[in-house]
Amino acid sequence: MKSIDEKSYRKYFSMRREKSKWSEKNKALVRSLEERGLMTDFGRRKVEEAKKNGQWDAPKAAAVTEEDIAGLSALLSGYEPAFTNFKAMSLSVKKTYTRAYLDAKTDAGRGNESDEGRAVDTVLEAGGSRSSCSWMGFFPYRGMV
Repeated sequence: MKSIDEKSYRKYFSMRREKSKWSEKNKALVRSLEERGLMTDFGRRKVEEAKKNGQWDAPKAAAVTEEDIAGLSALLSGYEPAFTNFKAMSLSVKKTYTRAYLDAKTDAGRGNESDEGRAVDTVLEAGGSRSSCSWMGFFPYRGMV
């Protein structure tokens, strides 16, 4: 959010990705926008899409545990500087990357890929790029462009 003055602000709403999950917070925002007459037809179509494709009612993912983080850390232990960089991350960032890995691991379409590949691809779907994932040293390069 960006402050306009001491009483108002501007809030940016980005386009939802196809099949993105809808949090309770975002569902409440939809209700609020509808109640105040601020929801657009485009927004209503996105809500309908989510209800049709199951993402509106998709269950919330289980919380990332210390064991989950340790598992990803062990997986990365053979890949420098990914391992060192992961170890240096704050707990909240480790949880974010671990959630990306866990979500990718359960995606049936990735059944034949390596664990590292699943994690890289999930980060890509979240808006990164293969080169930026490798550049920051989190995942091994593996010849991806």
